[in-house]
Parts: sequence; C-alpha cells; structure tokens
Amino acid sequence: MRFNRFCQKGFSFLFPLITIALFLPLTGCAPKRMAGIVSVGEQKKANAIIQEMQDATKTCPDTIIADAKLFWNSPLGDRAVEGYLQLQYPANTKFIISNPLGQPLFAFARRGKKFQILEPENRKHIRGKIRSLAIRHEIPMLPATGSWFSYLSGQLPRYPLILTSLMRDSNNAGVWLRLSEQFPGNTEEGVYVRIDLKHKQVKEYLFLNSAGESVLKISYSAQTPKANSCVPMEEIHISGLPWGTEITLLLEDISTELHLGNQDFALPVPGGYQTQIWQ
Repeated sequence: MRFNRFCQKGFSFLFPLITIALFLPLTGCAPKRMAGIVSVGEQKKANAIIQEMQDATKTCPDTIIADAKLFWNSPLGDRAVEGYLQLQYPANTKFIISNPLGQPLFAFARRGKKFQILEPENRKHIRGKIRSLAIRHEIPMLPATGSWFSYLSGQLPRYPLILTSLMRDSNNAGVWLRLSEQFPGNTEEGVYVRIDLKHKQVKEYLFLNSAGESVLKISYSAQTPKANSCVPMEEIHISGLPWGTEITLLLEDISTELHLGNQDFALPVPGGYQTQIWQ
C-alpha cells in the first residue's frame, strides 16, 4: 500500500480522525429533509420494496476486506491516509495505517462492545468499552454503538425492521425510514435511512439527537445503482461536520469472500507498550 500526503510527525490527528470522523457531532439543526408521511398505498408499495431489499441483504457475506483511502477536507487543511479495513457484521471493525515499509503507524479495532487502539509512535495501547470511548470524546451514542458494517457498506441493517414510519424526502429523492429509537417516548432521536425505491438502493443515513438536530450524515449519493446489492459502496461521504469539514472514504480491492472471526479483530500488543484501560 502507498502512504502519501502524510508523515509520522503529524500522526497525532489520526486518533480523532478514525474514531470521531465516522460519527463526529454536527452543528446546527437538522435540514428539513422529511416532508410528511406517505399515503397508505405508497407505504404498502414501499414496505414491499424495503422488505425485498433487506431479504437480499441477509443473503450477502457478513465480512468486507478492502484497501481504504481516507480524505479529510477542512478550512484548516486537507489530509489523506491509506490503510487496510476489515468489517464484520454488525459492528466488528479493524483499520490499520502503515508506512511504505509495511510498519504500522496506527491501528484501531472494535470487537463487539469493546475497542483497542495502538499508537506505535507513543508505544501506547488503549483498550476499553465503546461507550467509554464515546463519552470521553463526546461522540453521540446512536452512531457510536450502531452497525458500522451497514453504515460503511451502504446496506440496510439485518435486524427486523419495523416499517411504521415512512416519510417523503423533501427533494423527491426517495423515502425516509426510521430504524431505531433509543429511548421510549422520545419522538426526535433516532437513526433514519433514505432509500431510493426505484433503484432499491440505500442513499443516506441520518442521525438525530433528542432535540431533532443532526449528529451525523453518511451518504453514497455519488454512486450509480448496482446490479448486485451485496457489492459494498466504494465511496462513502461524511458531511455537515463543524467548520465545513468533509470526509470521504474510498474502498478499493474489495473482497467479501474471506470469513473472519472475532479473533481477527484483536490487536496483538507488542512488548514495551503502556496500556490504558477505559472502563
């Protein structure tokens, strides 16, 4: 893998880039993207299409391995890193950055509800619970504890969906489906997914907090419809971040053929590393 536009001295920015870039809080109120509930007839048709999409997704491989390029664009400067990404449904994740000699410069792994981080430059190993990581870095719980496989592949989650909240998109760009509600009685907070019913494709994930404000938007709108719904999206956009920051993740040499187990999402700790535990 190539390693460009980056140097080890500037590697301190990568921890927030990897762990927060995927779900960094946004500022301001959510855009008025949802324009009312669809009619009974439209909902029946949409439900059938969404159920068909999810049934197809359930037959897809549960692992993704790819080379990954991560681009960070902000008024403070543009940066890019290249690495190796592993995903296993629903949320196991490993992302490793290496230099041109193959030496690791940074590694992040999530296995279930726990995470690990290796910082070779500082000979530091951090491990603990995802919730603790989210709290320490003020990361919203909804995306932090969600299905990273679904968000980074552009697929619907595989758990049973309750198709009771379908809303029109205000730009006539499909329908919005509410996926979850973390707290009973909360009418604002939740995960929403925008679906192109014509092409049977996930186009966007939107996360709202209890005040109805956006805390993250992930979109795949630049891609053309795919004949095979199991093929992951190659280009993922994270936008609306503070100070106009935008992040693009490009996946290359994607493979879904290998089977990964929990052991593949552990980070062996080299000798001499100092370990920090975040409970």
